[in-house]
Amino acid sequence: MPCEKTACGLPKGTPFAIENLTVIIEPRVAQTTLTLRFNGTVDTVQVPSDRGGIDAVLKAIDTLVGRKAPGMARFDSSRVNSATTGTGSDAQVTVRVIDAKDHVQYGVFEYPDTVIATAQAYVNVLNEIYSARSA
Repeated sequence: MPCEKTACGLPKGTPFAIENLTVIIEPRVAQTTLTLRFNGTVDTVQVPSDRGGIDAVLKAIDTLVGRKAPGMARFDSSRVNSATTGTGSDAQVTVRVIDAKDHVQYGVFEYPDTVIATAQAYVNVLNEIYSARSA
C-alpha cells in the first residue's frame, strides 16, 4: 500500500507515518514489508509471522518504532467493527495499547482493508503517546 495522505489521514508533522506497507500471506506464513517515516527519516523492515498478516504488520511496526522510541508502548489487543454496510464495508479498527506508565491508550482508524486499518490505528495511538511524551 503506498500510503498517501488521504489514505492515512495524517497531518503534517506527525512523528510516525506509514510510507509503504506490503503484506504477502501464504498458507503457513505472512511476510510484511513496512516503510515507516519518523520525523523525516525513513526506515524499512521485513517481518515474517506464522500467525497471519495483522500479526506480521504489528511486529513490523514494533520493530521500527522500537528503534526510535524504545519502551514507549506495547500492543495489547484490537477490535474490528463494520463501519458501513454491504459487501464493500469499511473496517473500523480500535487498538488498545499500554504505554510506558501502564496507562491504557486507544487508537482508531477506518478503512476498507482490515490490515491497513489495524496498522494505521496502531500508528495513530503511537503518535499520540510519542507526542505527549515529547511535550
